[in-house]
Amino acid sequence: MRKKRRDEFADFNQLVSKANKRYRRLAKKGWNTGAYKKAVQTGGAFHNKRGMSKNEKAREYKRVSNFLNAKTSTVRGSKAVVSGMLKRTGLADIVGTNTDKILVSGFEVDDTTVTTINKFFDVASMVDDYLQNSRGVKVSSDEIWRSIHDTYLSGYKQDFSNADAEKEVGNIIRRLHHDYLSSHDSGSSNQTWSTI
Repeated sequence: MRKKRRDEFADFNQLVSKANKRYRRLAKKGWNTGAYKKAVQTGGAFHNKRGMSKNEKAREYKRVSNFLNAKTSTVRGSKAVVSGMLKRTGLADIVGTNTDKILVSGFEVDDTTVTTINKFFDVASMVDDYLQNSRGVKVSSDEIWRSIHDTYLSGYKQDFSNADAEKEVGNIIRRLHHDYLSSHDSGSSNQTWSTI
């Protein structure tokens, strides 16, 4: 007697429903997290349409699974990640937030703080993209974050949430370049860096 093959997508509907609840919650809160951004870039809300081919279903199943497995797919997980990032990046100095309060159940981050956090990571992403794609230089996230923090503290007077991202990217790249040259002797200076 032939064994009945278990449907590999048996739990798909439940997972799609769970993923969409998280997706909507993040959208409502305005949390532009890594998991949320990735979901938006790859098609937005999740679906399990009738008539999907097996390949389409497999792709969507993988997308749903990746989203649900990401720590930043939940508000609570995002708060934990943001709390850690605030401490590691020095963003707490910029947003003036007590990072321990973010983990307290029910704590809501105000819109300006969310905007500032989103701007910070958008700028960090732009810096990383520019350095890798235009200059072939790989700089760690920690170095980029430190540079944004130091650039801000060295004289940025207005609310960072209103910062001109492109101008900030230029300032941050110049600071990274300066830091690189300060920590390396001139003979070992990377040719790519020397043209920035």
